Amino acid sequence: MDLSTKVEKVVPVAWLIMEGAMKVGGLRITPSMRAGGAVVRYLNQSKNAYRGNPVVEGVIGSIQDRKVEKKYKTDLERLDLNEVMRRVDEIEPILEADREQGTETKSFLLGLARVMVNASGSGFMGSGERVNEDESKYLADLKEHLRV
Repeated sequence: MDLSTKVEKVVPVAWLIMEGAMKVGGLRITPSMRAGGAVVRYLNQSKNAYRGNPVVEGVIGSIQDRKVEKKYKTDLERLDLNEVMRRVDEIEPILEADREQGTETKSFLLGLARVMVNASGSGFMGSGERVNEDESKYLADLKEHLRV
């Protein structure tokens, strides 16, 4: 499979992974804003950490492109987390076949979900519990489906 096809398959799943993290975080505006800030920091760090991995670079470019965001945005209330995991299952063999770069891409995707989940916290200004039960389950499921 050529590079552009891989990126085209992984990008929408990356968006679904982020949206799943937002959904399990409770859809509140303040945690969503904190998650957005955390994602920006993570993407900036990942540009260096995953330099030379064209799939990760393609996902980062997609997430940072506002026009692309509108293309992949879904209704979070209707988002089915089982569908997110099904879509992860579809890309996992593609990533597995890429060996080292595929493993890096899986780590990047899991890290993306982790930073979003860890950015939200219950309580005043997010000072409470960092990861609720639903978020913890989401991360465990994602890790299992990514096979990392």
